[in-house]
Amino acid sequence: MKAHFFIIIISFLVFGCGNSKKDTPLISSDTLFPIDHSDTMYEGVYQHDTITEDGWKIEYLVKNDSTKYSDIYIRWSKDNSAGVYKGTSLLLMRRYFIPSYEGETESYLYFWHGCATGCAAVLALSKEDEPKARDFDMVHGYDISLDQVLYQDDDMPSDYTDICTLTLVDLKRNITKTISDTSLCLHFYLQFEIDTVEFSEEKVTIKTIDHRDNTIHTSTLDLTE
Repeated sequence: MKAHFFIIIISFLVFGCGNSKKDTPLISSDTLFPIDHSDTMYEGVYQHDTITEDGWKIEYLVKNDSTKYSDIYIRWSKDNSAGVYKGTSLLLMRRYFIPSYEGETESYLYFWHGCATGCAAVLALSKEDEPKARDFDMVHGYDISLDQVLYQDDDMPSDYTDICTLTLVDLKRNITKTISDTSLCLHFYLQFEIDTVEFSEEKVTIKTIDHRDNTIHTSTLDLTE
């Protein structure tokens, strides 16, 4: 399966990724209004409303109050189902922090966005009767077709010998698996980096390169157990 993949090098001077997984409470959309793209305060906002092939309407909205130039809201809806995700202060950041629509499956709408310098995130909006939002920070790869996201554990390693943990969530099958290995966190120290992530229904394979001797380390998450 073709997967989206990121090589992520995170400096110790960078903070703000927050929780790797957030189940976001939804809010009412009664007081929300479309973004006025003729307003220069929204210059550079390239995310626009769309309707997906499955008929889900995605809208980027703001409140007509003191937060109109700071907070952005994403409303997704179809028939009698609707949810609203709040992006607090995202309009004050670089525009790639605002989630951009990437694609959909039978059960989810997927968005990519930044979460800090060198940090990638995936927002998954469900298509349930009562939709839910799940935001995954420090993402190392994802495969929309399989509803799978691989992300880094919250904790930063204290030194290069630490064991780091990656978590794989399969949203379609409600599977969560973790894998811990020293080689998975050494990239924080610019020695290791994740080269490829291969997704499938049976397993997820993670290959890292040790730049000290250019060796390849392979870790596997078995999804059949």
